[in-house]
Amino acid sequence: TYFWTSSERHFEYANAVRFYEYDVVNLLYADKYNGYSLRCVRDVEPGRVYSLDSSAYSDFDENTAKLVDPRDSSEYRVTAVGPQFWLARNVDIEPEVGESSCYGDSTENCKIYGKLYDWEAAQSVCPPGTHLPSSDEWYSMRQYLENLKEGSSYVASWLRSRDSLWSNSSSARDDFFRFTAKPAGYMNEEGVYKDKGAG
Repeated sequence: TYFWTSSERHFEYANAVRFYEYDVVNLLYADKYNGYSLRCVRDVEPGRVYSLDSSAYSDFDENTAKLVDPRDSSEYRVTAVGPQFWLARNVDIEPEVGESSCYGDSTENCKIYGKLYDWEAAQSVCPPGTHLPSSDEWYSMRQYLENLKEGSSYVASWLRSRDSLWSNSSSARDDFFRFTAKPAGYMNEEGVYKDKGAG
């Protein structure tokens, strides 16, 4: 599956993240007109700096952690991955700027996977109290997981949903951190939908 970051690479390209089927979370750059999913991360509390060795998340209670978006009353479960707090499903709200779509122009796909956004729209749709993560924040999350796996880069299984939406049976799906990434696919800059079920 593919996610935008807030980090711009070039006036035509921005950084993105892809969960490869071989269990790698990879940082890449992509055309800003592509339609990718969004995961938002909670804002850091004033005066608090998160780091890989931080214990700031020790009081986190995953059974009660949630965020309600005041714009449409959508409820998002929040999950801790190391010192970061992530929304545990993709955003699905109409942007005020930029473009969004449902995979295959099917509203049912939006209910399951959330919307696909171009990079301009991605900058403005995270719920209040959260933000579109930067490349550094995604990298920090990946590094945290790799440290837990003693240097192994094969960490995507800890973030993938356990359901049967994934078409590649060789993709491990532990969802250990309850991040629950689903294979939403993407829309390329020409408006063609690709990879639902696989990525």
